[in-house]
Amino acid sequence: MCLISYLLKRKVKSQMPSRQDGSPFLKVLTADDFENLKAVPFSFYSKKLKLNGYKYFYDKEKIKAIVIFFHGAGNGHLAYTREIEALAREGYLVYAYDNSCCGSSEGEGFWNFSQSLVDQKYFFKFLESDEDVKGLKRFAMGHSWGGFTAMASLADPAYKIDKVVEMSGFRSVLQVFISNSPSSKGVSLLLKLMNWRYFGKLGNVDTLKILKNTDKKVMMVHGDLDEVISYDKVFLEFKNELKDKKNIEFVVSSNRHHQPYFSLDAQNYYLDLISRGVLEGKLQDEKIDYFKLTEEDPQIMARIFKFLDE
Repeated sequence: MCLISYLLKRKVKSQMPSRQDGSPFLKVLTADDFENLKAVPFSFYSKKLKLNGYKYFYDKEKIKAIVIFFHGAGNGHLAYTREIEALAREGYLVYAYDNSCCGSSEGEGFWNFSQSLVDQKYFFKFLESDEDVKGLKRFAMGHSWGGFTAMASLADPAYKIDKVVEMSGFRSVLQVFISNSPSSKGVSLLLKLMNWRYFGKLGNVDTLKILKNTDKKVMMVHGDLDEVISYDKVFLEFKNELKDKKNIEFVVSSNRHHQPYFSLDAQNYYLDLISRGVLEGKLQDEKIDYFKLTEEDPQIMARIFKFLDE
């Protein structure tokens, strides 16, 4: 069984990048792009790897609560600087760090989305020693892989999460394996055993089961055109299975793909850049408008802020 797990790991790993650092042809916004936004660095160890992040805020004397923002695949947390800044502007102290093998954090050999739950465990141990969180409520928020990670934070009472906003999140790591390689459904039991061997109980976390058993408030946001994390197969499954849960709010972002918080203009601009190969470096002289590219949908963001403030 150990040999089978090892061979499955090698196969999965061969199909994944060793790191998640984003496109070299696409820059990210940082705190320096926003006047008066403070970014205080912090770091902690996830086993032997040093992970790095920042605490973001505007006025530290008027903090409503803390929001831990978990990033998606493809890059680190700086891919979400626009959303993080908006939360800080609303009065939240935002903690955001890069997972192992992502962005500014250490690690080579990324191969499994369960890694974020290991990193999360060590982050919350670090958080307990941080004086800035004393007496403040804790909210979790994330997109895609980060949406999965944010939902999973409800499983451990020691994390003390009061609310969750998840955007385009998936149900489980196994679901991702199967959606990317439908033929792997036939070996789903072996994939579960592999995940358990390398990540223990964190390897087979099922966020649908977590949401069925929580009384914490959760907002689920999804684009109705999302094909990365399928609107029909994932979001509607959540909605159907959890329809009787009064603590869970479902928000459909109309005509949006995998970034349901994008404005339509931002989404169309992003799709145009992809279609013309700009993000692949084919037109390196083209100047990209990064504020246009990351423009948020005001209605979606307003609903998120209302949910957090209630």
